[in-house]
Amino acid sequence: MCIGCLDQVCFTYIDAMIVDTPVLDPDTRSRIRDARNIEDRLKMGEIFRQYLDARWLELKDAGTEFSWERVSQEVKDDIIFIRSRV
Repeated sequence: MCIGCLDQVCFTYIDAMIVDTPVLDPDTRSRIRDARNIEDRLKMGEIFRQYLDARWLELKDAGTEFSWERVSQEVKDDIIFIRSRV
């Protein structure tokens, strides 16, 4: 679980990134919409996380030390945790 998001990427960060990140896949772009309540924001966060998962597969062998798989799992766990509390 991510508390504070100071050194981890979590739902709060993903939720903010959705607004500023160009989504190139038309299907995903059409599924991401303005969300005001927490349930819709969690749903958009999960859609966006899955979109980033797919983009990472294209870059996975680019020779970077960054581990999107770890970050993606942290975001997924955070979304699950938040859902369990609302």
